Amino acid sequence: MMAVKAKPAVFALMLAVMIVALPARADYATAQRAYAAGDYGEAFRLWKSLADQGQADPQRLVGNMLLNGQGIAQDIELALDYFHLATAQDDVEALITLANLYREGGPVDPDYKQAVDMLYRAAETGHPVAQFDLGEIFFQGEGGVAPAKSHAANWYRLSARSGVVLAQFKFGQILLEGLAGTKDEITGMMWLELAAQSIQSGVPLPISDRVFPISQRVETDKDQRTLGEIILATKRDYAKKLPEKLVLKAREMALNYDPAKN
Repeated sequence: MMAVKAKPAVFALMLAVMIVALPARADYATAQRAYAAGDYGEAFRLWKSLADQGQADPQRLVGNMLLNGQGIAQDIELALDYFHLATAQDDVEALITLANLYREGGPVDPDYKQAVDMLYRAAETGHPVAQFDLGEIFFQGEGGVAPAKSHAANWYRLSARSGVVLAQFKFGQILLEGLAGTKDEITGMMWLELAAQSIQSGVPLPISDRVFPISQRVETDKDQRTLGEIILATKRDYAKKLPEKLVLKAREMALNYDPAKN
């Protein structure tokens, strides 16, 4: 095999980058340890230094700390500045955080156009939370956005494929009821079965809990049940109404489910 040597100038540049990068990584790790230990002031100082050098991940983390008043007095405007710096580098988590700030309002004025634009950017990278959020916005028609149920169903489906239990539940119901124009009881029941499998395993994917933990009580439910309890009860109700053969087929499909093909 022929050896390949870097040109001296290129090697010198590579070495310079390594020398700069090593302290930066060390500072980032030190900041992580400080944050985990509750030393928010030190974490903020280290991350801000890296953020001001143009690193996207620290920019988002500094934005979060400014937003929540951790390690420094709360400063919404400065937090937004750091989030925007991170989103300019396509930091997906910053896009989702900023989108939901604009979507929910509160510390900032609601701006659904910006929220949707940012969620699209994040969702198109394959992020399940952004995909779920777009499903919610277009299914309900939030913030003056025109309802588009088939478009919403597609975003729910993509999020569901990544194991988001609430997306599986909602997409299953959409198919069972034909809410997006096409009724597919077998596939709809399969998605409820997949959601139930995650609940019964007791270890849903962490990305699923980011959307809505299955153990959390649903405030809008008259019986104050957890999400998991609601999904299991709903699945039982559909199973009673549908032909047994269909339910068994859906269960078989769930057991053999391959997200790459659905």
